Amino acid sequence: MSGSEPEPQPTASALILLLKAVAHRSAAVYRQHAPMLREKAARLPSVAANPLPMARDLIAKLRREAHLQQEIFARVTRLSA
Repeated sequence: MSGSEPEPQPTASALILLLKAVAHRSAAVYRQHAPMLREKAARLPSVAANPLPMARDLIAKLRREAHLQQEIFARVTRLSA
């Protein structure tokens, strides 16, 4: 293509056909895997029912990690000084 010719652009109908194909394939995959996903979801514990204990545990872990990182940094700076 020369510099004066515009780049070809996909038409709206081509985009619509592409989106329809993607939607069709997504629906087919969902139908294929839906029973397995429902079964797995039923076996999962209900975390959303009581998220506070999990959040407290996560915060405690993050605090311990931050403390360990501070100790490591202090040791490295003492050794390199």
